[in-house]
Amino acid sequence: MIRLLAAALVASLSASSLAAQAPTWPSPTGLQIGADLGVTFFDLEPSASRECLCSGEYGGAGGGLGLTLGYGFGPLVTTYVRLSGGVVGLGGGTATDDDYNSFAEDVVAARALELGARFHFRRGQRLRPYAAVAVSARTLSYDDISIGTDEGDERGRRGDLTLAGRGLAFGGGLLYALTPSLALDAGFHFTGARYGDAELDGQPLRTLDEVETEGWRLHVGAVFYPFR
Repeated sequence: MIRLLAAALVASLSASSLAAQAPTWPSPTGLQIGADLGVTFFDLEPSASRECLCSGEYGGAGGGLGLTLGYGFGPLVTTYVRLSGGVVGLGGGTATDDDYNSFAEDVVAARALELGARFHFRRGQRLRPYAAVAVSARTLSYDDISIGTDEGDERGRRGDLTLAGRGLAFGGGLLYALTPSLALDAGFHFTGARYGDAELDGQPLRTLDEVETEGWRLHVGAVFYPFR
């Protein structure tokens, strides 16, 4: 009986010792800094108008870089601000005015500022899935593009076009702890956006119809917890 009690005591002490030596994996609480590389696939649908004489759907694919600053208010919820930029190559679509106006085969600079939240699962585990939702302010920029022609002017209107709008994104991913202060991050987001403001060479275009985009973004990166 004494031997059994002694063995149980030794096992309990050993388990406590192992638990004390086990590393504390990064928690979503506190300040966190992230960086990621991503690949984007999206569709763009411009509407026909006096300034944008184009129709059809344009497919795009490209890549970019994102920087994130976040703060976890608890083990389950993290709020964050993310700044991203990249380039996308467009293809497809049609132009209704010969060669004056087409987004096809053009390279677009895409930028976004997001405000969002992550909802973490599997508290305290090394591998933690999460869900995310964000709102964003976004821009698309085209260099030296023709956007149509005024009646009687065969040269059309040409210049640097910038579209500005808002978007909503949701998605999810996985965090995998490498050390107590560093974790790998991999995830995906679906984003829908509408661009209602346009400028050509810095001058507003009052008659340009809204442009809508829908797309997926896949990313891999790392999250650093500086105070752990």
